[in-house]
Amino acid sequence: MWYANLNPENELKAIEKRLVEIIVNLGYFKGRSRRTSEILAHLYIYNKVTQKMLREITGYSTGTVSSALRELQKLGLIRKSSDPQGREYSYELAVPVSHQLARYSVAMDRYFRAWNEFLERLENELRKNQISKKKGAENICRFIGKMRVVIQASANAVRKLQFTASEI
Repeated sequence: MWYANLNPENELKAIEKRLVEIIVNLGYFKGRSRRTSEILAHLYIYNKVTQKMLREITGYSTGTVSSALRELQKLGLIRKSSDPQGREYSYELAVPVSHQLARYSVAMDRYFRAWNEFLERLENELRKNQISKKKGAENICRFIGKMRVVIQASANAVRKLQFTASEI
């Protein structure tokens, strides 16, 4: 693994960082900012956090963390509650991670379907007007074929994710 030569504490941080990156990329897919996606990722991992924790983990300013938390609350993804042991509020997911994954997987499924439709239109265009006999058409057709394989594999993985998320 890419983190195998680290000490256990750094190895754990490297794994957490990689998980956050993956979740952030999904957030981009959903149209959220990088900072908001990163804060949501930490909520997924830690389940319950305070603003102070998020500032320490991310290095973001109080204003940035506060703004991201407000945005996530407006979206109905997290809820705020007062911490009985302290003066600070805590934040936790409003819905289980499995529901979040199901939403992502539905959006990703739509994305892959749109790609398939686009590639099909390209293939139809290539068949028209003798385009398929032009120089370079064979390379494009080969690339489209490879893209179809990748998209199909990705769509299958998303379907598996949907099934797994429904069981969580």
